[in-house]
Amino acid sequence: MRLSLLLWALLLIPACAGSGPSLPADVVEPTPDAAAEALPIGSHSGERAPDFDLPFLSGGKGHLSLKDLRGKVVLVTFWASWCGPCRMEVPALDKHYKKLRSQDVVIVGISIDDKKAAASGFLSQFPVTYPMLLDLAGGTVADTWGVSSIPATILIDKSGVVRDRHLGYSPTMLANTMRDISELLSE
Repeated sequence: MRLSLLLWALLLIPACAGSGPSLPADVVEPTPDAAAEALPIGSHSGERAPDFDLPFLSGGKGHLSLKDLRGKVVLVTFWASWCGPCRMEVPALDKHYKKLRSQDVVIVGISIDDKKAAASGFLSQFPVTYPMLLDLAGGTVADTWGVSSIPATILIDKSGVVRDRHLGYSPTMLANTMRDISELLSE
């Protein structure tokens, strides 16, 4: 209950700031990021997405963490080389990423393959321009994010809050996700 009241207070203060007396100089108005920080960590809508730090399979060197992407709309998709629907989703996402990458949007693929060679082989068949990371057997991130089947797609807003989550792939799901990304970019 207290958390709920705190969230309402954090959300209402910025909206009301211009209508009443000004705040004392030592009081800082909460930002959307501050409201996001008050949310519980989880991978479902309305929760603050858990951070990850994973090695690149392609699209970069070293590691990538979710916190490095703060301020951007992030679409995280979990996949594996043996997943039939992933063979359709991965290339379809790449077509959209090529159109979106000049905006504040990042698509991140996370392979949960047991072996790096299997994930790399998949990417040689289905090369993409968006970053691909490796979570061997899903043991580091997929478990934390509650991924029980794939493809699993999670849409995260610029403040790091999960806005949508769905399992599976269909062109309609992808179209709806792209619409949601456009809406988040305008926020």
